[in-house]
Amino acid sequence: MIKQFPVLGPDSQFPAFAALASRKQGKYDEFRRALMTFPSRINEISLMIAARVGLDVEQLKRDMQHPAIADEFARTRALAKGLHILGTPALLVGDIVIADLVDMASLQRLLADARSKRAGSRAGQHL
Repeated sequence: MIKQFPVLGPDSQFPAFAALASRKQGKYDEFRRALMTFPSRINEISLMIAARVGLDVEQLKRDMQHPAIADEFARTRALAKGLHILGTPALLVGDIVIADLVDMASLQRLLADARSKRAGSRAGQHL
């Protein structure tokens, strides 16, 4: 699951709110990927990107104001604080927090270990 965690102040908060609001139009993944490929800070430029991926920008602006968006950010901030995550990227694999870039081989090993532990704990529940 991907969480929006804007850590660069208003310049990252605006596009993060827009990304969450884009869910209502079914374009979250496409919009998020487009935002991630933009080479600089994208505050309100994110609205131009939204139009490029086919979002109704006026509806998106209204959806960004919905209290549920602010509530989701508050829950994400609380979760990050509880996990001692201060920035991005950050990954949670099983019970391990990765607060930095990780190479693919290491990530695959961590995922395999987490799956193995999860499968083992499920097997123990049936005894």
